[in-house]
Amino acid sequence: METKKHGQSGHKNRTKEYRAGLSMKARCLNPNHTAFKHYGGRGIAIHPDWINHFDKFISSVGVAPSPKHTLDRIKNEEGYVPGNCKWSTRKEQVCNRRNNILVTHNGETKILSQWAEELGVEYSVMRYRYLQGWPNWKRYSHYNRTNHG
Repeated sequence: METKKHGQSGHKNRTKEYRAGLSMKARCLNPNHTAFKHYGGRGIAIHPDWINHFDKFISSVGVAPSPKHTLDRIKNEEGYVPGNCKWSTRKEQVCNRRNNILVTHNGETKILSQWAEELGVEYSVMRYRYLQGWPNWKRYSHYNRTNHG
């Protein structure tokens, strides 16, 4: 990434945004990076203007709203391009994973972990029930076999 114009790349004072840009490039462009197979290796690309021009990257994604925010892609199957990147908290990013289980209950679709949190059922219990094919009314309740035969 270009280092002369923005002042965010100094070795000791690299900004969160600059480090995010470097990490994005490493995951997508370096076949030796441990995460390459999940990014560049499956076709996740970076907008050409962002590769060597940090100022264009930052003008598109903006500054992270807090130290807890990290760079996230809105649509997981698309690349790091304008309109598909945002700053998200860890909790928000966990909801945007390819391996999440989407479940519709009472006409509303959420990921299984969100249902577990909302309904007060342990995620591991709800996941087990889902994988075992339990009906929704049992899966999403504090159903107990000893009480319900």
